[in-house]
This record gives sequence, structure tokens and C-alpha cells, in this order.
Amino acid sequence: MTSLYDSVQYAKGVGPKMAELLSKIGIDTIYDLISYPPFKYINREITIKKNFQNGEYITIVGEILDCKMTFTRRRMTIFTAVIKSENNYIYVKWFNNPYLQNTLKPKDVVVLSGVVKTKRGMYEMLHPEYEKFPEEDVELIHTGRIVPLYHLTKDLSQRWLRKVIKNAIDSHIDLFEEEVPEELNIKRGLIDIKFALKKIHYPRDSKEIERALEKMKYTELFYLGLKLAIKKEMMNEIGDFNYIKDPQTTGAFIEHLDFELTDDQKKAIKEIFADMKSSKAMNRLLMGDVGVGKTIVAVLAILYAIESGYQCALMVPTEVLAQQHYFKITKLLENMNIDIELLTSSIKENNRRLSQIESGEIKFVIGTHALIEDKVKFKNLKLVIIDEQHKFGVTHRSKLKSKGFICDYLVMTATPIPRSLSFVLYGDMNVSEIKEKPKMQKRIKTKWVSSKAIGKMYSFIEKRINAGESCFIVCPAINADEEADMESVEKIYNEIHKKYLKTANMGKIHSHLPQNEKQSIMEKMNNKEIDVLVGTTVIEVGIDIKDATVMVILSSERFGLSQLHQLRGRVGRDYKQSYCFLVSGERINEEGIKRLRTIANTNDGFEIAEMDLRMRGIGEAWGKKQSGIPQFRYADWFDDYHLMKIAFSDASEIISCDRNLLNQKNKCVKINLTRKNIDEID
Repeated sequence: MTSLYDSVQYAKGVGPKMAELLSKIGIDTIYDLISYPPFKYINREITIKKNFQNGEYITIVGEILDCKMTFTRRRMTIFTAVIKSENNYIYVKWFNNPYLQNTLKPKDVVVLSGVVKTKRGMYEMLHPEYEKFPEEDVELIHTGRIVPLYHLTKDLSQRWLRKVIKNAIDSHIDLFEEEVPEELNIKRGLIDIKFALKKIHYPRDSKEIERALEKMKYTELFYLGLKLAIKKEMMNEIGDFNYIKDPQTTGAFIEHLDFELTDDQKKAIKEIFADMKSSKAMNRLLMGDVGVGKTIVAVLAILYAIESGYQCALMVPTEVLAQQHYFKITKLLENMNIDIELLTSSIKENNRRLSQIESGEIKFVIGTHALIEDKVKFKNLKLVIIDEQHKFGVTHRSKLKSKGFICDYLVMTATPIPRSLSFVLYGDMNVSEIKEKPKMQKRIKTKWVSSKAIGKMYSFIEKRINAGESCFIVCPAINADEEADMESVEKIYNEIHKKYLKTANMGKIHSHLPQNEKQSIMEKMNNKEIDVLVGTTVIEVGIDIKDATVMVILSSERFGLSQLHQLRGRVGRDYKQSYCFLVSGERINEEGIKRLRTIANTNDGFEIAEMDLRMRGIGEAWGKKQSGIPQFRYADWFDDYHLMKIAFSDASEIISCDRNLLNQKNKCVKINLTRKNIDEID
């Protein structure tokens, strides 16, 4: 007998050629074949009634009284049969199925499923699903029951796949060993894995489907939870930490702020400080929507580390964001006598103060990937902060941490992540979440604008400019020739200047400009030398202009929900009322309409992120290979969050008690953990 982990080509009815097709849908082994889940079920249980309604979907058992094959003028085959079922006679036709004349014969008993039509007092079925009534002790698999439907690829059929799965179950199901420890099966009321797999494919009712799915989902989530729990244990490095017990600088800094910290900010600071004081290295995620004040929390962590005699590094994905952080944090700490260095690829070698970083004279460095260059060395780096971690690779992050000795690690993200996804992406980290926005901030008013109302919109913007406020206008392209019907920076810049905002001071920014020019433009806007900045999504993250109160997004239907929300977050940074206008093109489709309505109706970034993932799919929205998001066969990212929490908790408890899975009761876990093909998590 073949093993469960042998190639699927050795399963009965498959072979090398069909195995290649199965591989396209993720079936490579016999184990994969038996555990391949249906995406839905069709109820083809026998219909018990005397008369049928026109257009009704029915399943009947009947005897073939007569059958024959005929040909049309174009040589298309029509196989016709007369079926007697109870007291009804039904005429059945199949088109272009010539093999049926060798399969179905008079006096055969068949089960048929399909739509029945009434025609001149007679019943007719066209191309129904069929199955010859089996001999004793042989199951129906295509009809006469609840039937599974599977995702396929070209040249695979439902009938063939059902048949080979049934063959594999009959011959190999006894080789399956339980994958979940017995005590957890009892604790969670889970059924045996063999029974679950049988009922996944051939259930008798909906309750059996539910119980089988619960078992398979839990198993899938349990093993992902194990991997995260092991990773979290490995991250808990113990080192020599000498943070001072009662920092004075941070307290003085908070007292001199011209605003009050929110309760969420205070809680996050308390959690971060507790991590820094502990004997284990901090590994924490600081998560919050745009504008909730994560930067000020990070600054307090930086002050605490510097006051304790350590160096800090903040790494961000873009030069624009690095400069924004540098200007903002430098201003916040201008009276603290702290030497801060900006390090990006555009800063020339002779302008880099690398020796002062290596000597420890410079306590805090803000930069991009330039921070991980071999030439950059620190004396006593202890706090590493990463902004928007998912935009960096694992190597980038670990290389920066390796420049210190067992560094504290703080990750910031303004990209809202649905809780189930953050559970996986950051399952090895402790999480501080900031939801509460500063009291001075007002909700950004968002309006969807058609191309016909653009003139009215620009009149409103002119009034805001006259009131001393400024505006961003975002386009999806830099030049008009990138796509004919797409709004571009060059086109809109010239059009607005000539037609709408003739007296406004205009600027433009995009990725093709030299870095020093982009920096100069942002400084001018900050100094109110630019009223309207036309650009691309280069302004998506990190831009912090307090007087910017209007965001216009042209061809907004071309952007994803999360990106629209990020762009909107570039305004509303101060106490003034801010506005976001979503201008759509004339060819907007239903999906685009749905996106814009969603953005216009809610400011909740986490709600928007979840809708974005539901609409676009997790792979397209995040990119599985880049972000390390595993693919589930059974579980659902949104609907199974509660079960995910339970499975992850159970997995974490096992690892905390038996880190190396040496206990006899965890033997099945240790074996299966090495077999599970779970995508690598960054």
C-alpha cells in the first residue's frame, strides 16, 4: 500500500498526466487529495413528490425504458432516454456525450439530478447529472445525496475528482493518524480526523459538514499557532539590560507638551517602558490608525533609552518619510540637547557623521535602508524602531538589530490590519494598540465628487486657501502618456493653474524628482510657500503638514481602500476641520462605486482594511510572498477569528509547557509539525 505522502500519481485512477493537473490546484500527495476541501455543496437528495413544478431542481430514481443516440446535421450527438420514476415519465437528453450509449442501457436504474421542465404535459430534463444505481453496499457519489463541489483547473471534471477522492478515502483513510492531542479533542469537542475527512466529502446532513469543518479548521489554525508560539519563545532573548528605574527626562518632556496624551497613548507608553525594564528584549508592535499619535509614544521610548545611556535607530521605508520624521522629532526635542542624525542613500559620504555614530556621540539616527550598510556602526545600540515593518524584508530588519546587542525592538504601523491578520503577521509580538485620536482632531469630512462637480470643488478649495490653509491633489500617474484616460501630475498641475486656482502658489512632487528637490518642496509647503501640492502617492505615508486641510484624490476609483484611507490621513493633523474629495472618472464600475461609498461613509481604518481584504482578496491586497501570509485550505481570515484565538491559545499553552515537544502526549504534534507546509512568516 502506498503512503499518504507518496505522489498523488499513485492514487487509484490518477497516473502521471492527471497528477500534473492536480498539482495546479495544490494536490501533490495522496494526503493532499484526501484533505482537499470542497468549496460548496449541492443537495441532490431524492425528491419525494408526485408532481413537479416547471423549473424545479429535482433528484429522482427511475428505470430506463428506452434510449437511443441520434445525430444532427452538424454531427452533434443527442442521447435520449425515457425514464419511469414512480408514476411519472421523464424524457431526458444529453448533448455531445457519445460515450453514454455504452454506459446507459434499457432496464438500468439511474439517479438523475437537474432542472425539470414541463412541455406539452410531459416532463423533460436536459443534461442532468446522473449515476447508475449502484450494487448493494456501494455508495452514490455524484447524486442522490449532498454532493461536494471542488475548485478545478482546465481538463479536470467534478465527476472525475469526486471518484478519485472516493477511491483514495476507501484505500487510505485508515493511514491517517490523529493530528491534535487527545486532551484537546476532548476539551474542544472535536471529532476524529478520519471521520472528519469522510464527512467533509460525503456528509449526510449540514450538521456533519459543520462538525467536520470545525475539526479541519481547528487543526489548520492549531499548527499555525504552534509555529508562532515557537517563534515567540525564540524571540524572548535574555540580556543585560540597565535602563534606569525612574527616568526624569521623559516626565519633564510630557509636562512641557502643549497637548494632553490620550489614555491609549499613556497605556502604550506604560507597556513599552515595562518591556524595556524587563530582563527580556522587547518585541512589541505599536499599531494605530493614521493621526492617533504613535510618533510621540516612540519619542518617549527613545528618550528613555538615551537617558539610560543607549543609542537608538529608527528605520523607515522611504526618504520622504525619513525626512518628515527627522524634522518632526528634531523640533519636538529641540531643547533636549540630543544629537540626531539623518541617514539616507541621497546623503553623500562626506556629509555622513559615521565616526560620531560609532563613538556614541550621536545618540539617535533616523534613516532608510542606508542604516544597514556595513559602514554604519554603533557603540551601544539598544532600541531599534521600524516604521511600516511589512515594507521591509526579514534580512533588512535583522541586520539592523544585529548592529546592537540583544536590542529592544519596537514596530510601528499606521496600516490598519484586521485583527485576525495581525494575529498571524505579528503573532510573535506583544501588541499596543492606539485607537483614541487626540481630542483636538476633528473627523475628516469625506465626499465623493463626480467629474461634473469639479468646478464647485475648486471654488471651495480657493476659499480654504484664502483662509491660510493648504491642499494636496493626488493623481495616479506622473505623465499623461502613462495611460490616456488617467489623470496625471503634469496635466492637472497645468490645468488647475490656468483654469481654477490662478492665484494659488502651486507645487508638484513625484518619484522622478531628485531627493533634494522633494525635500525642498516639502519644506516650502510647511513654510506656507506652497498652497497646493499636486503629486502621486509619494505623499501616502509620513507627510505631516498641520495647515493641510484638503485632500483631493483624482481617478480615486483606481486606488485600493486602504490606500485611499492612508492618503486621506495626510490631512486632519491639527484642530482645523479637514476635507477629502474623492473624484471619480466617467467609466467607474460597480466595484469602484462600492469602494468610494465605503470610504465616504467611514473613517475607521480597521473597518476599511477588512473591507479591502474582503473585496480584493488577501493575496492581492497584501501580497502573500512579501508579507508572509499563509494560505488556508479550510479556515477563513474573517469568519474564523474566534476559533483562531482558541487554537492559538491552545498551541501557546503546549509550547509554554513543552517547548521542544518531548512529552509523549505531544508526539503526534512534533511529527506533524515538520510535515505541515505552512508558508514562512516574516
